[in-house]
Amino acid sequence: MLCFIASRQRMPMDVKFSSKDANSSNCPGRCRAEFAHWQGISLLICCLLCSTTGLFAGSSGCVLPKGLYQEWRRPEGDHYRVQSQYYAFARSLAEASLGRDEETFRRCVALAKGDPFASLMAALVEYLQDGRRHPSAFIASFPRTNQQLEDFWSLDMVVGPPSGDETTLPGIPLPDGLTDKFITELFSLVRGGSQPAAQEYFFLYAHADGSFSEFMMDQIEKVVVNQPQVILRQWQAVRPYARKIASDLQGEAEFSPEDWRNEVDRLSAACQEHPYPSCAEALRIFH
Repeated sequence: MLCFIASRQRMPMDVKFSSKDANSSNCPGRCRAEFAHWQGISLLICCLLCSTTGLFAGSSGCVLPKGLYQEWRRPEGDHYRVQSQYYAFARSLAEASLGRDEETFRRCVALAKGDPFASLMAALVEYLQDGRRHPSAFIASFPRTNQQLEDFWSLDMVVGPPSGDETTLPGIPLPDGLTDKFITELFSLVRGGSQPAAQEYFFLYAHADGSFSEFMMDQIEKVVVNQPQVILRQWQAVRPYARKIASDLQGEAEFSPEDWRNEVDRLSAACQEHPYPSCAEALRIFH
């Protein structure tokens, strides 16, 4: 639209001809040259406008302004604007994936590189778009440093819907929020036997607090009861945090001691069925 408007702009008042004149046989060479000159300027203005506003960013308008993350980190930054633009980017990314708009999707992914929040979103959407077949990049996107952890726990606040009313991105239900969606997808990989996913998951659990800690504790409790072999097979990843997990499970069962007893019994039964190398140590901690 901007290109159309720019191409229709009037030329200076002393230029007394139109596009119709320029195409007629009555227009001299100088006339055609001046018309082409002003038309070229209009097109140049068009290109500058389009590149500045991001209109060449694809059919879904995938835009990610530079410096957005730095603006979020500044205490005096315009945080509402930052949240709105991150959410608009996340929607464009998800819409491009859902609509199989590969050109726009690839542009979104390219824009996300180097931005901590956008790159997390790109890793999730790429993983889901691929049918969860290649999880390596998704697993590698999870946080390891204190700053990365802080960003990860902030995902719902920064990238989620600014109004808080919506519970989905296009094609991606978020019944528990965006951060919990990441955690749930990672947990599914842990249950499926992925050692790298287990290392990330239990590290994340050790650094979670509040509602995120409770959410992960519920997942771990369910796997201990229903799939205790997962804990025993993934013991190398569980081991650094095993005492915390046991303590948290006991705390959860404070008013229902039979729950803790049931969890210990499930681990014991799994060890009787298959003597995993981890059984002796696990049963010493979970007793």
